[in-house]
Amino acid sequence: MRDHVPPARPRTDASRAEVPDSEVSRAELPPPPLTVLLTGAGGQVGAAVLRALTAAGCRVVALVHRTEVPGAAHGVRGDITRPSFGLPPERYRELARRTDAVVHCAADTDFRADTRRTMEVNVRGTDHVVAFAARAGARLVQLSSAFVVRSALVRRNAAAYAGAAAAPVSAYLESKTRAEQRVREAGVPSVVVRPSLVIGDARTGRVERVQGLLACLVAVGAGWLDRLPGTPGTRLDMVPSDYLARVVRAAVTDVRVRGDLWVTAGPLAPTYAQLMPLLGAFGLGGVELVDPVVCAERLASGPAGTAARRLTRQLLAQSTVLHGAEDFPPAEVRALGIEPLTAELISTAFVRTAGRLAEHHVPAGRAARRVPRPPGRATPPPRQETDTSWTSPFSPSSSSGC
Repeated sequence: MRDHVPPARPRTDASRAEVPDSEVSRAELPPPPLTVLLTGAGGQVGAAVLRALTAAGCRVVALVHRTEVPGAAHGVRGDITRPSFGLPPERYRELARRTDAVVHCAADTDFRADTRRTMEVNVRGTDHVVAFAARAGARLVQLSSAFVVRSALVRRNAAAYAGAAAAPVSAYLESKTRAEQRVREAGVPSVVVRPSLVIGDARTGRVERVQGLLACLVAVGAGWLDRLPGTPGTRLDMVPSDYLARVVRAAVTDVRVRGDLWVTAGPLAPTYAQLMPLLGAFGLGGVELVDPVVCAERLASGPAGTAARRLTRQLLAQSTVLHGAEDFPPAEVRALGIEPLTAELISTAFVRTAGRLAEHHVPAGRAARRVPRPPGRATPPPRQETDTSWTSPFSPSSSSGC
C-alpha cells in the first residue's frame, strides 16, 4: 500500500513568518484521501462499509455488476468473475494506478444457487481481486465468514438430519475457505475479516438484503412457518452491520493491521431462549422451537410440496452451522480503537432489525407494528419510515453479501 504519512507538526507562528506561503513544505499539508475500490457495495455488508469509509473521508470507487450504488464517489461497471473485471486494458491500468486499498465484499451467498456459481464468484472472483490489488500495490481487506471453521460441524449435522439440503452450505464455506487461502498466498498486504451473522444497523435497524437469519424472521412473521429448527441453548452469534463496518474501516486505514480479524460475539452471543421473547413484540413470535433431528423427522412424514416444507428444509440446512457448535472467539478490536461488543448492543440491534423487518418485509396486517424499547434503553428506537409495500426474501436471486 502507498502508506499515507501523517501531516507534520505545524510550525510556530514565528517560523511561518520567515517562510513564504509558496515555499511551505508539502509535508505540512494533510494527506490526500485514500482511494478505495469496493466490491459488493450494494450488499448488507458492502453498503455499511461504503457509508463508514465515506464518513472517514475515503474516496470510494464502487465496482458494480448491474446497478449503480448511491453514495460512492464513482462507479465502475465490471465483473469480478472475469480477468481484469472485464474492463478495457487502459481503464484497468488507470483504475489500478489510482487505487490505494481494496475492500472485497462481493460474494454469492445464495444457499440455493448452483454450487458451481458459488465457486466461480467466491473463488475465481477473489483471484481477480487479488490480482488487481497486486497490480495496484494496494492493501486488500477480504470479507470472509467466521463459519469457515465449522465445515466439519456442517458435515456431521448434514449426516444427522439435513442430508443433501446442506450441500450449498458446505459449498459456500468451502468457497470462503479457498478464497482466504488465495489471499494469504498472494503476498499482498492483506487482512481477512471473519464476521458471524450480520444483522441490521444498531441505531436504525437498517437492512440492505434480507437473507439467512433475516429471511427466517420474515417467514415466521408472515405465517409461512410454524416451527423453527433449534434448541433453547443454541447460540446465534451476530454482529450489527455498522459495527462490522467500523472494523473494516480500521483495517483499511491502519496499515499496522495484518492477518485475521474476528468480528464475533463469542460467549456474549444470545441463545434462542433469549431471542424468542423479543420477537413476540413484533408479531414474529409464536413459532415452535424444535430440535433439528425431530424437525427433520416431522418433515419426512409431513405433506410433500408445500411452501412450509420447502422453507423448513432450507432452515434445517442453515441450522447445520449452529446446532451443537462451540462459541466463536470474541472480537479483539480494542487495538483498533473500537469498543468490544456488548450483550446490550447486540440485543438492541436485534430488536431494531426485527422492527425494521416487520415494518418493511412482512405483509400488512401480519406483524404487530409496535416497536418496543430495546432492553436497557430509556428512549425508543428511531421511528421506522412508512412503507406500504413488502418484498419476499425467498425469490431466487444472488446477493452481494458476505
